[in-house]
Amino acid sequence: MINRHMRNFLILTLGTAAFLFGAKPQNDIRGIWLTEKGQMKVEIYNAGTSQRGKIVWMDEPTDSRGALKRDENNPDKKLRERTLMGMDILEGLQFRNGQWEGSLYAAKRGVTTDVTIQKTKEDELLITVSYRGFTRQQTWKRSSL
Repeated sequence: MINRHMRNFLILTLGTAAFLFGAKPQNDIRGIWLTEKGQMKVEIYNAGTSQRGKIVWMDEPTDSRGALKRDENNPDKKLRERTLMGMDILEGLQFRNGQWEGSLYAAKRGVTTDVTIQKTKEDELLITVSYRGFTRQQTWKRSSL
């Protein structure tokens, strides 16, 4: 027969395991997301105490010569030779006030913007980008590779 203390310990242990290994929290945005125009897929992943997002697929990953596209518009000349594929474009994402806040690097323009991300449905993210007083929103959909 299991005594009361052993029973309570087992309940606490099983409850903790269920919490740690169970379903993802409602605000978890980890995974692969297709951008609104379908031009790329971004994988959002844990990176220490924040989350990041890297390009894992592009509809046109190569230039006219067949080489992987590079970060040619980066204001830092030393970074212009890095390839876009695999590059982090979301950085420092922290969950605050019911949304994720961080920065988004827009390689097409070579600028870093403020970004907020809200999970509107299990398979949708509302991305809000703010730069120099302008704000733009788009919806990303959950995807796979």
